[in-house]
Amino acid sequence: MLKPSVPAIAIAVAVTSTAAHAGAPDWKRLHAEKASASSYLQSNWNKYDENYHPSYALDGDPKTAWVEGIDGNGDGQTLTIPLSEVKSARAIRLRIFNGYQKSPKLLDANAAPGGVTVLVRDAGGDVVGTQKATLTKTMGAQEVIVAIEKGRGIASVTLRIDSSHDGRVYKDGCVSDVEVFVDSDVPYVAKVEAGKLAALKAWIGERKGAAKAFASLKKDYPFAATHFKPTAEATWESEETSTYDEAKDTWKAVPGTLRLDQQLKAGKPSGIVAKLFTAADFASLVEVKAVGADKGAGVSSSWQRVDVTQTQPMPDGFGELEGWLPSLRAVSSFFDLSSVTFFEARGEAGGNSRSKQRGEDNDWIRAWTTTNARVARHADNKTPKQIYFSELRITEERETVKETDHYVLDFNEAGHLVRIRRLGSSDSFMSATIVDVDYDDAGKVRALRQRSVSGGVDGGSEWNNAVSTSTVSLTAAGNS
Repeated sequence: MLKPSVPAIAIAVAVTSTAAHAGAPDWKRLHAEKASASSYLQSNWNKYDENYHPSYALDGDPKTAWVEGIDGNGDGQTLTIPLSEVKSARAIRLRIFNGYQKSPKLLDANAAPGGVTVLVRDAGGDVVGTQKATLTKTMGAQEVIVAIEKGRGIASVTLRIDSSHDGRVYKDGCVSDVEVFVDSDVPYVAKVEAGKLAALKAWIGERKGAAKAFASLKKDYPFAATHFKPTAEATWESEETSTYDEAKDTWKAVPGTLRLDQQLKAGKPSGIVAKLFTAADFASLVEVKAVGADKGAGVSSSWQRVDVTQTQPMPDGFGELEGWLPSLRAVSSFFDLSSVTFFEARGEAGGNSRSKQRGEDNDWIRAWTTTNARVARHADNKTPKQIYFSELRITEERETVKETDHYVLDFNEAGHLVRIRRLGSSDSFMSATIVDVDYDDAGKVRALRQRSVSGGVDGGSEWNNAVSTSTVSLTAAGNS
């Protein structure tokens, strides 16, 4: 991920007279440490985002490019570049290296934008300048100048593909580089722009290292689709397990219902939980609890502490789905390349752990500790069958709250992650989640389905008197 190395500094000084700039524009180069896009291509030959990411349109290297990730040439897709906030500007100039300019042959083979619209926005998100242009599919730079509304500032620029040039071989729409310049009376802070460029180059260096590390993986290493969409509205259902008797000032259990912790203890789902999980699925959640209960020398002889970097734990790109499936956040972070050294320790289960901490002005502190992984393998003694880890989170604000999540990840015999099981608990709350992952024949993630249930562990307050369930399903949209 991008690691900012310079603070976000707004250029916010008074606008000087424009009389001295009545002649030719005084263009100043603006850099960005990252870019975003509506989609980008991820595939098995593009190991761990070593190319095609939108930020590669900023690096000045024609050997790399932003490549959109939808089916077709990319019509309707956008590339957005955040800029230093300039309080007042007259114009923006773009130098666009259109198509994949690594070589004339690759330029011809791939698609490229044709008609484009450039949108410039200020810090509040308002469009302050727009310009349509037609780009040719040729080597070298093409310029687009966008006039800015008088007295308005700038904070980002977006390139939208309205139409495209076909590729002789591929449908993938490409943009090799976009250089941004501003004409403004606001003093130019070269140090800030140089810092952003340095941060971008540092990220590119990390990506090259990651690509090298992942290049040794098997050809069928699982990759997520470029983007997903929900197949239907997420569902939600709630069931009371206790009610308050005002006359007696007590809570009474609702006949025929059980709290989630009681269902897990019994090993059998009931009520709305039974509508969501089969008996086998529910038993698999109980198994997570059993694995997590062992704090010492290993669950069984079949579980080992190993170097997890030798496995295929997560399809690349799962981090993009955290907004839809929160359970993926911890899993993606746990197996992120930056955590490689965390898995070097070997031996029995348990042992070493890592901790992180967040907080501002000592108003609150959130720390969490993640255990090392335990791994059980398939019959070949190489391919992971299950991986277990846990995460403890401590939040201190008005009071101290401790939450523990236990994870078991299930893999098929090809080493592809097919299910995530999570069981979470605190002093007054429990939750359980299953995420099922479906693949196409090429080994790309085709769909995901998350089923969750949560509830209080006692009926002693109004917050803990119900069980709630939810589901969300996502399918790959427009794979390239």
